Amino acid sequence: MASRQGQLRDSHEMLLADPHLRAPPSMSLIREDEITSLGILGMIIHVVGSEGFDPQIYPVAEHQEFFLSRIQSTNCDPVYRFNDGSSTQQTVEQRAAGSITFEHAGESLARAFSSYHVESSSDGAFFVFELGCDDDAVRIYCLIKYDYREVLEQSDEGGEVSLRRIVQAFVTDKRAIQKSAVIRVEDGTASLSVAAMDRVRPGSDIGDYFRRFLDVAKERSDTDLTEDAKKAVKEALSQCTELLPDGGLPVAFRIAREHLRGLAHINEDGIRAAVFAGAGTPEREDVAQQLYRAADRRIRVNKLAGLEFQPSRSVLGRAPRRLIKTREAVEIRYTDGSQNVRRTTTAAGGEEILITTRKVEEDRLL
Repeated sequence: MASRQGQLRDSHEMLLADPHLRAPPSMSLIREDEITSLGILGMIIHVVGSEGFDPQIYPVAEHQEFFLSRIQSTNCDPVYRFNDGSSTQQTVEQRAAGSITFEHAGESLARAFSSYHVESSSDGAFFVFELGCDDDAVRIYCLIKYDYREVLEQSDEGGEVSLRRIVQAFVTDKRAIQKSAVIRVEDGTASLSVAAMDRVRPGSDIGDYFRRFLDVAKERSDTDLTEDAKKAVKEALSQCTELLPDGGLPVAFRIAREHLRGLAHINEDGIRAAVFAGAGTPEREDVAQQLYRAADRRIRVNKLAGLEFQPSRSVLGRAPRRLIKTREAVEIRYTDGSQNVRRTTTAAGGEEILITTRKVEEDRLL
């Protein structure tokens, strides 16, 4: 199994490497055609949960590529929208228009975030990035809460040494990125859509204090996102009908939907895997690439790039149950489409039923 999973990852990497097989540009706030020219214009750091540490401007030249990699990892399709009168929106618009300096904007955002930071939240560092690209009318602002207590505990020296330790930790450990928001500004006006993530909250939700700081409301619920994921899977399979096994699209979509239903969280990998399962998990590499291409295109068209959310049972429905009764008076009940039950026809015309389980929960005489 591990070997097969490795082959699937290799197939997807080959897909991304081939310009003829790539998905269309992402609908996320940093567009694909802007990434190559993307550069950091400024960065400010503020330690939250620690008194006496003022926001500090930090030179980014020596870590530019690493910072950009971290920022791009937070660039997902937007789920949130600014409320009217959001002070965070107003601050980035003022900075993008040049009416205030980056130092003023960064310090204002850092101090506002710190004021919303609650005592129950973990200490860390708050980063404000200003980015530009070849289009001078575009500015991107990325706000990141970075949770790294070990660094803060070691940062007794203050000043540049303390900053360098925080930056070095940020560069080397992306897992500690706790909260992030990407805001796009064009011609001095911020997009109302905000790409926000919170790794300590389930699915696509963000914490209350982070939501209050951004002053945003969720405009796509997990139910909406599940509808979009189901739609993406069906559209991808519809584009590959010649690759589907017996039963065609109806059977393939039912299996793919069962796969989505069984996931704890739906994300890009889960959608690709659902399409692959619906197509019968084909072994051929060229078929795998075609399926991944179709899945990736529909992920982006349905604005699901970079998102993770809990599946809505009301959208995916309850899995139907199947009953098998054999001539030998054996009864088997299981969830239809389960990958743990395999049926094959024998040479004599009978059936062989294989059940794979991690553990037998009950075994008794009746």
